Amino acid sequence: MYELNDLLLLLRSSQPVISIQTHEEQRAVDLIKRCSVFLNKPIFQWSITRGMVDAVSGNRVLELANKAANQNPQDLPVSEAKRLIRNAIYDDDAIS
Repeated sequence: MYELNDLLLLLRSSQPVISIQTHEEQRAVDLIKRCSVFLNKPIFQWSITRGMVDAVSGNRVLELANKAANQNPQDLPVSEAKRLIRNAIYDDDAIS
């Protein structure tokens, strides 16, 4: 419980970077997921094999943008792809 409050305090303080070093990766991920619920913010994970994914649903960020655009991301200009990704991340209605 204390670690949840401590992390929420750090997140609300607008720290540009928060580093968590632990041998209990799953516990840290679960803690971050709980914080996202409290703050009503999306969270993302990156891995070399899957790229950037929504940590809750497991959907790849480019797939979210693709759903929003109904087209292939590789066919979009970079600026448009960035806009669609940003909208897909922060606008739940765009990916319904």
